[in-house]
Amino acid sequence: MTANEGEGGERFPHYYALLDRLHEYLRPRGYVEIGVADGHSLGLSRPGTVAVGVDPDPGPQVAERAPGRRLVATTSEDFFATHERVDVLGDAPLDLAFVDGLHLFEAALADVAALEAWAHPGTVLLLHDCHPTDAAMAARERTTLAWAGDVWKVVACLRADRPDLSVTTVDVGPTGLGVITGLGAGFADLAGSTRRHRDLDDAVLDADPEGILGLVPPTWAAVAPLLPGYPARTSKDVA
Repeated sequence: MTANEGEGGERFPHYYALLDRLHEYLRPRGYVEIGVADGHSLGLSRPGTVAVGVDPDPGPQVAERAPGRRLVATTSEDFFATHERVDVLGDAPLDLAFVDGLHLFEAALADVAALEAWAHPGTVLLLHDCHPTDAAMAARERTTLAWAGDVWKVVACLRADRPDLSVTTVDVGPTGLGVITGLGAGFADLAGSTRRHRDLDDAVLDADPEGILGLVPPTWAAVAPLLPGYPARTSKDVA
């Protein structure tokens, strides 16, 4: 690991680099990834982690890029309907999860809610694609090659309806990474939260992106304090 010079110390140009750092720092005992694609992010999990990926149509490179990781080839909806945490992770607690499935608000929010049911107070849940760069990228219908969809509404929803959670967006390329901690209480009314936030206009992002998304820069100095246990770990871990 090489730290970049300058304000904030180590900086992350891409979410893969940040995800890799989080695996190194957290060393999760159990890890679940929703949306595996080509297996690059799943392959960042370390030996000793029980790592499971869920994707209805995983790419042919997954076996090469994520050897030894368990892959469940189904939708996240079917996965959570037919699996319990112990079936998937055994004795390992869910310490880290990464949601990168369907780029639609209600699907991503449902994944967050399902993973929360498996979480413990120290679980870190990551959410990809929550800082789109323009209106086309933030649209519910895909019209561009690079597309984040309206996953950003999950962050807006959680920050509005779940004050018990810590919800922050790291402004890391290409489309941001949400960091959610404090899990466990669950939604009082998931259907109501979905209904209230589904039709949010992306114009609110232009008006107040910091307030809506809780943006922080892509530096380890900004990310480390978001994690459970900080600053109990050694200064070497967060330098």
